[in-house]
Amino acid sequence: MDTILRVEGTVSLTTPRFKVDDSWSINWTNDGRTLFSVQVIPAKTDAFGDLVVSTVKPGKGQAAMYVPGTYVLRIIGSHHWKVTVRDLATRPSVVLPARLTGSGFGSSPMFVADGPWLLEWSQARDARFIVERLDLAENVTYGLVHQTEAPRGCVVSPAVGEQVLRVVAEGGWELRISGWDGGEVVCPL
Repeated sequence: MDTILRVEGTVSLTTPRFKVDDSWSINWTNDGRTLFSVQVIPAKTDAFGDLVVSTVKPGKGQAAMYVPGTYVLRIIGSHHWKVTVRDLATRPSVVLPARLTGSGFGSSPMFVADGPWLLEWSQARDARFIVERLDLAENVTYGLVHQTEAPRGCVVSPAVGEQVLRVVAEGGWELRISGWDGGEVVCPL
């Protein structure tokens, strides 16, 4: 994994522009107990961008990204933090059935569905939880889940071919993806 950008500090900043290919990651550590956030912003816009980290606790994590382009990171922090952008070299993929976990914002590895598939999901707390199906250029093609209070559920997708899911959550989450045989679906309550 090649390092594309490495920054650290104790104050908020916007990074210089950097260019990435289609598989990259943002690795971060935060030592403080105040707001620490990282936004990925396309370099040609003043858009809000994707919030990939937002926490008020010390910790570390990684967000895998799959959209090539030129970006800046807007980092908000007041205690010691580090952020590293790395090239992942190859886009990971998963075979169904699959179990994926994460915290906050994230994208799934690519998977191939040869027929309808079942998505079961759960989150650590009753809060905003969004799962979107993306094309391989990371454009939203369908909103699968948009909940604000339910801690778990499921949905069937008829989409076939290469799939990538984006999750937006306020805490830990789990996705289980499996083929669907057309039978009755009983979602966990």
